[in-house]
Amino acid sequence: MQPKFQSFTKLSRYETCPRSFKLHYIDKARPEPGVPLRFGKALHEVCERLMRMHISVGRVGQLEADIATDLWSRTWSKHALTDFALFREGLTIVENFVRDAGLVDPLSILAIEEKFEISIGGVNVLGFIDRVDRIADDAIEVIDYKSNRLMCSRAELDHDLQLSIYCIAARKLFPWAKRVKLTHHYLRYGKRMSTSRSVEDLRAVALYVQTLDQQMQDEREWKAQLNPNCQYCEHRGNCLEYQKAVAGNVEVVASDSADLEHVAREREQVAALAKIHYARKRELDEILKAALTHSPALELAGKTFRIAHTTKRRYPIDLTVAALAKAGSMDEGDVRSRVVGIEKPKLDALLRKLKKNLVTANYKLLKAELEANADESVSPRIYTTRAKGGAA
Repeated sequence: MQPKFQSFTKLSRYETCPRSFKLHYIDKARPEPGVPLRFGKALHEVCERLMRMHISVGRVGQLEADIATDLWSRTWSKHALTDFALFREGLTIVENFVRDAGLVDPLSILAIEEKFEISIGGVNVLGFIDRVDRIADDAIEVIDYKSNRLMCSRAELDHDLQLSIYCIAARKLFPWAKRVKLTHHYLRYGKRMSTSRSVEDLRAVALYVQTLDQQMQDEREWKAQLNPNCQYCEHRGNCLEYQKAVAGNVEVVASDSADLEHVAREREQVAALAKIHYARKRELDEILKAALTHSPALELAGKTFRIAHTTKRRYPIDLTVAALAKAGSMDEGDVRSRVVGIEKPKLDALLRKLKKNLVTANYKLLKAELEANADESVSPRIYTTRAKGGAA
């Protein structure tokens, strides 16, 4: 039986994966929220409580940095999170949130974690909006905090179902607002992306919510729908399809290359599996990296695990092109066509050609100039070798 009220969370879970919806809302399977989910909830909680505390004071001013760091420490413990690197990352996010907020006027903040219960297309929808600000006499801004590592595209923002539902709710909560600005606030980066919805957009949303609700009521199969978010699902431990995906199994194999239908279906499965595997590898890598902060090496599963630091060098376009053109008596346009957007291996190939026509001193001077202009970044990665006496 479907719940009396729908919510964006329920609609989104069903839309993403019917099996996850069934496990969560119908079977009441015990959830096992992963670290990203608990980390995101902790950040949301700190931002919400910090703003509420500021509003309670009732004065225009900056958010309290000391209170923010104390809130982060206590909220971190509450959500049973561990790992110093992640704690430090969250602390930086909270500190940046305080700094970027600037002077906050409590009178401009209309709502924090505002609850709504509305009808959309005849469907009762319940939800909570992170924050609503007054930005003009006839305009409001609906703000949704995001802890995602990836920012959405413009197309994704313009079609985001959650923001669309929030827009409908905000118009009913604040009927005097003639304009509603919809914003994703990406906490990790202190950046905002904003959009809006037309009357036609909201009409289509109402029809979609009605259709999705009917699908949920008529659902009988509850099929798993593999997608890149599977790694974050708190029910992945109870999902056989996810376990098969981690093992690398595919249901459809295109044995006939002329059968494009099967080729496309296998391609989509493999693409989903690749994302799941890559995401799972990142997750496992982070666990091993944390362990390797306390030890120079680990011998596990017949392998020796260590941390290696890879160096990536990027060259400023204008300075690099000018230096190469001058040294090789070449036209800058010709050099730019060969170098722009090309990584170090391509640049090295061009240098090898120039070396034939340059005296050694000039060649070394050119290389020194290029290296001096290059940007360099270092990132940790895990590499393995066979442990002594270990299996292959």
